[in-house]
Amino acid sequence: MSDVEVENLTKRFGDFVAVDAMNFSVAHGEIFGLLGPNGAGKSTLIRMLTTLVPPTSGTARVNGFDIVRAANDVRQSIGVIPQAMTSDLDLSAIENMSIFAKLYGIPREKRVRTIKQLLAEVDLEKWADKPVKMFSGGMRRRVAIARAIITRPELLLYDSPTGGLDPVTSNTIVELIVKQRDVYKTSSLMVTHRLQDAFTMATHQFDRDTNQLKALPHGEHSDIPMSFLILREGKVIFDGDMQALVRTQDEYIKEYIS
Repeated sequence: MSDVEVENLTKRFGDFVAVDAMNFSVAHGEIFGLLGPNGAGKSTLIRMLTTLVPPTSGTARVNGFDIVRAANDVRQSIGVIPQAMTSDLDLSAIENMSIFAKLYGIPREKRVRTIKQLLAEVDLEKWADKPVKMFSGGMRRRVAIARAIITRPELLLYDSPTGGLDPVTSNTIVELIVKQRDVYKTSSLMVTHRLQDAFTMATHQFDRDTNQLKALPHGEHSDIPMSFLILREGKVIFDGDMQALVRTQDEYIKEYIS
């Protein structure tokens, strides 16, 4: 079963081909790392999958919904975590999330309890009543994750979730992404420029007892595969798991991941 199925998906802007006949799928519960240099087509692909722009040709289904014919269903079934929060910064974390809770029809009597549980899940319960503008970049990213999972969607789309963060804060975000995979079986499509984050996800699992990441024994990998899609000039040049990636003989990819 796949949560994302893309077939010959293409997006043209005039004579420029931003996404060129892409084919790939994201299995249920899988974390899928989307890599590539600037201009490779990553952002355009995500904008199509989130129904912000229509494809020129080809098809894509997200959680079983066609991105063109059932755009509203697609939007209701996913959670999107932007790289930066640029709105509602004067509101508290609870107020910020309440907007989304109301939008998604969560009953008033359940909203505060649900929101507090989610803020605790991302270790921000003590900051619930503080304005988001006081938060660090990593804390804002955690609010964005809590906001995105308010309906427990089957698929989360992350846009450079650790971009611009220091290594310690990045590890906190990686831990939350792996927690969504291992505890809630949520699929993730993640645009990233940090290959190390993806390798950490492939070689660690979330330990419920300690509430933190746990390194797997050497040579072992998560039961749920970490897959990679590398784009170049709008085309898919690699689609496979970490083992296939480190064994690649493609000179461009070897240089890109080195």
